[in-house]
Amino acid sequence: MRQQGLFKPIIKLATLLLLLLAVLCNSVAQRLAFIEASPQKPLYLEATVSPMGLSDKRLEAEEGEVLQGYRQLVQLSDIQLDSLYNNKSVADVSGLSKLPVTMKVMLQSYQNKDRELNQLAPNQQLRMKLALQPLELKDKTNADEFDEYRWLSSRHATAKAFIVETHYPSIRLATELTLQQKIDVMRYKFREHFLQLMLKRSQQASEANSQIKNSQDEVAVTLSLLTGDRSLISDDMTALYQFGGISHLLAISGTHVLFLSLLCATLVTGLINRFRPSIYYWLPRWQCAFIIAAITAFGYALFAGFDVPALRTACMLLLVGVMRYFLAVPAIFKMLYQF
Repeated sequence: MRQQGLFKPIIKLATLLLLLLAVLCNSVAQRLAFIEASPQKPLYLEATVSPMGLSDKRLEAEEGEVLQGYRQLVQLSDIQLDSLYNNKSVADVSGLSKLPVTMKVMLQSYQNKDRELNQLAPNQQLRMKLALQPLELKDKTNADEFDEYRWLSSRHATAKAFIVETHYPSIRLATELTLQQKIDVMRYKFREHFLQLMLKRSQQASEANSQIKNSQDEVAVTLSLLTGDRSLISDDMTALYQFGGISHLLAISGTHVLFLSLLCATLVTGLINRFRPSIYYWLPRWQCAFIIAAITAFGYALFAGFDVPALRTACMLLLVGVMRYFLAVPAIFKMLYQF
């Protein structure tokens, strides 16, 4: 009997260890696939570019001088080597055994002629000639120095891409959109609405230029607080937030997700209490509030682009609710056991 009592905990522990081992093996496999798909040498190619999500930065120029560069995570498809290689093998020019079917790269531009990139929506595609630059793992002498390799790797970008040549009037719409792409299109339109507000304020303002700039930054910060999109915030305002040590407020965090979830759960349960309290006969109130909060958390995380803090908070909220449902024993049963 005692051996049988120890058998179940051992099975549970072994199952947990196998699950952790599977997660570890999957992480190693993804890392090896990432390294295998990363070019080891500078590479020139031609491919169809499809934006993934929204751009991190918009190309801003004033009087022909570029003030802020363009940065966007994109997916390359229909990849072909540039004609300058004269039929050389892929291994010789890139270090890859073969050209991948698709690639994720970080597209960047600091040229005034590429300002039309700002209008490239998530549901559009454009054929480009690109220069790929491999990611470099550098030894950091300063612990506070920005680690570009780690940042790009975390976003699954295998290289940095710079535009050599393209024809912007040839932009075409994607034929089939996934759910994430449809949501990205909504986010893009939401950002364009705030951009129009910024332009409208700049046109209506008639006072000093500094006040015009502050008015535009207010709109940009509002967009960042709502969706985590910081592409409209100027470099000066970003530096000001970093100097004050509050730059984390411009990103979606667990506080944003929990606040909205609790607010929606409170409002909906209040309406149920007022108009349809009979629902609680077959669904307890805390379960009703939890379902509403979980749906709101995941919906908000999805709209914010599934940033890590928002997704982590939504998953923890779901885990807490599930654990309470399966592990918390109702007090009524404890009272019955005493009799």
